[in-house]
Amino acid sequence: MAKKQSSEPVSVESAYREALSRYSTRPYVTAIDIGYKYVNAKKTDQLSVRIHITEKRDKSVLETSEIFPDDIKGVPIDIIQGTYSLGTTAGRGTEAVDRTSRY
Repeated sequence: MAKKQSSEPVSVESAYREALSRYSTRPYVTAIDIGYKYVNAKKTDQLSVRIHITEKRDKSVLETSEIFPDDIKGVPIDIIQGTYSLGTTAGRGTEAVDRTSRY
């Protein structure tokens, strides 16, 4: 008899695929991954879909279509400001910044 898998990873994976489908082509999205959500610059134990963007801006200056939802399929979304690139400086990647405000 097959062991039943937890529904949480399946839900997070499904939300991740949905985020890729919806947001990966936006020019300011630099990465999308699964990881722990941060609240007030502190890591929580809650898995989330993390959308990395080039610059966080206040919601008041955004068009409605530019605002990310708080969750996808019940999985929280964490917006992280960070620009990343592959290069010859192996091991010296760009650190994500400004984890305290939402997009």
